[in-house]
Amino acid sequence: RTISEPTQDVRVTSAAFSPDGARVVTGDANGDARVFDVESGRLLNLLSGHTGEVSAASFNPDGRLVLTGGRDGTARIWESVPGSSTLELRRGGESVEEAVASADGRTVATASDRGVARLWNSATGELRATLRGPGGALTSVAWSRDGRLLAAGGRDGAARTWAMPAGRPIATLRGHDGPVVDVAVSADARYVATIGDDLTLRIWDGRTGRAISRAGPVAQNFVTSVDFALSGRRIVLA
Repeated sequence: RTISEPTQDVRVTSAAFSPDGARVVTGDANGDARVFDVESGRLLNLLSGHTGEVSAASFNPDGRLVLTGGRDGTARIWESVPGSSTLELRRGGESVEEAVASADGRTVATASDRGVARLWNSATGELRATLRGPGGALTSVAWSRDGRLLAAGGRDGAARTWAMPAGRPIATLRGHDGPVVDVAVSADARYVATIGDDLTLRIWDGRTGRAISRAGPVAQNFVTSVDFALSGRRIVLA
């Protein structure tokens, strides 16, 4: 099925399913996010507020909220139903490359082009902590399902992991020849996967940062995302 809105050509920059698979949220280069019904393709909600490109859009774990990150230096939390209010997360005008909620929905992690991951209270918008990345701009951030591990990838070719909720650094994961495009954490926090601009997939020990395996090239031209299956035994790339 093809879902499209509005009628004019607008570059879609991100897309994600709701947890129940019934809706899709998209972000675009004009600064808008949209929520669609998957079965009918009907537009359910237009989320306007960003003044720059929406670089990331996703649902929180229970599907009630939508998280967006933008080039305008803000992350936003929206009610996913029409007529909803928003909560703005802002710090120093930095570009937000990704915004992801923890499994319990209480904390939002953002990755910024200032080289830091920030943790926010999803109910109040209060900044809880700032975690320094491996160096340079961050491209992505991911939680383990149990909330014990946070990982972030960077443009310098490295990723970093932290033990949560304390925010204690565990390891810096180095090996890619070029930016880390995306990062994923297995549900049990045992493994971290990184995909790079060098078209290689690398698997790391989430507890120690030890390199476990490398595969690649995994695509002919480019790859944009990586994720674990719930079992942790399979990985999907796109």
